[in-house]
Amino acid sequence: MEQGSKSSHNSKAVSFEISKHYDNFSLECHATMSYGITALFGPSGSGKTTLLNCITGIDSPDSGRVEVMGSLVYSSDNNINLPPESRRFGYLVQHTALFPHMNVLSNINYGYKLTRESDRIIRPEKLIDLFQLKPLLHRNIGNLSGGEQRRVGLARALATSPEILILDEPSAFLDWSMRSLMLDYLRTIHAELGTPIIFSSHSLTEILAVAESIIVLSDGKILEQGAPTQVFLDPKLSRLAEINSLENLFPAEVHHKTDSNGMTILKIENINLITSDVEFERGETLNVSIKANDIILATDRPGLTSARNITTATVEEITQFEHHALIRLNIGIKLFVVITKLALKELELKHGQRIYAIIQSSNVHCTKSPAKHQGQS
Repeated sequence: MEQGSKSSHNSKAVSFEISKHYDNFSLECHATMSYGITALFGPSGSGKTTLLNCITGIDSPDSGRVEVMGSLVYSSDNNINLPPESRRFGYLVQHTALFPHMNVLSNINYGYKLTRESDRIIRPEKLIDLFQLKPLLHRNIGNLSGGEQRRVGLARALATSPEILILDEPSAFLDWSMRSLMLDYLRTIHAELGTPIIFSSHSLTEILAVAESIIVLSDGKILEQGAPTQVFLDPKLSRLAEINSLENLFPAEVHHKTDSNGMTILKIENINLITSDVEFERGETLNVSIKANDIILATDRPGLTSARNITTATVEEITQFEHHALIRLNIGIKLFVVITKLALKELELKHGQRIYAIIQSSNVHCTKSPAKHQGQS
C-alpha cells in the first residue's frame, strides 16, 4: 500500500508492527485497533507510552509499519515516516502540555487554526460546550485545576478534527470524582463525535468502564487482546489485574430526593439505588462509583438490615484468583463483586444462580456527569 492511499474496505483504525530497542527495554509487538474505544493496559514500564509515541510519530520505531485509517504513516521497508502533524492524531500526553503563555480559548483555537479548512469537522464552539469550558475561556493555564487542564487538553486535541484520539493515562493525577468525569467524557466523545479512541491505563476500573477492546502489554510484548471482560477474567492475567482496587462506574439519574431522612434515590436503567449523597437535584445525571469489595452477597434475602440497597442478581461469571474471586453479576446492569475464596466456597456460588447483592447507601458515591448534547459538529 502506498503512502497516502486508502483502503475502501479498511475495518481497522490502526494496524501496526513495531520494533523499538533501548539499552534496557525492547518493544516488539503487532496488533490492530478498531473504530471503537481501545485500551492499552499494563503496569508502569510495560511499554504503553513507547507504543503510543511510535504510533503517533513522536518516536520512530527501529523497524516495522504503522497504518492509520488505511494509510501507511510509517514503513521501514518503504522508507515512509510521516511527521506527527501529518498523521491526523489528537494526542493527549500524561502531563497535558498546554501552552502556558496562552489562555484557555487560545489553546483550543491553536490546533483548529493549524488544521486545513477542508479537514475542519469539529468546531471549537462544540468542544467548549461539550467540556463545559465557557467560564474558563479567558483564564490562564496556570490558574486551572488538574481536572480543568485535562478538559482543556482534550478540547485542544479534538480541535484539530483528528481521525483518531489518543490519550496516555488520561485520568492520571485525578481524584476519583474527576477520574469518573474523565471516563464519562471519553464515552461522550465517542458517542457524539464518532471519533475512535485509543487510551492507555493501568487501572482495571477504567478499562471495564469504557473500553470495547483491550490490548494487554507486559515487558514490551502483547500478552492478550480482546473484549475486556474476556481478557481480565483469564486467571493467567491475575498478577496484572489488581482486583482489590476495582470499582463499578456507571451513569445514573437523580430520581427522587427524600430530604426527611437524608437519602437520594437514583435511577439506573430499571433499577433504583439509594445513596446518602444529597447535594444533587432531581433529573441531574451523575456518575456513580461502587467499590467491588464493598458489595455483600447472600444466597437468601436478609432480614432487617441497615443496608438500604438489596437487589436480586444473577451470577454470570466466576473467576478465581490466588486469594480472591471476581464475580460478575447481572442486576439489570453489569456489576463486579470481589469476595474471598473462602466466601465463594461457603456460598457455593454457581453460574446462573439467583442471589442477593447488598450495598450500603454510604458506599454509593456520586459526582456530576458532563451534560449530554446532540449533533456531530
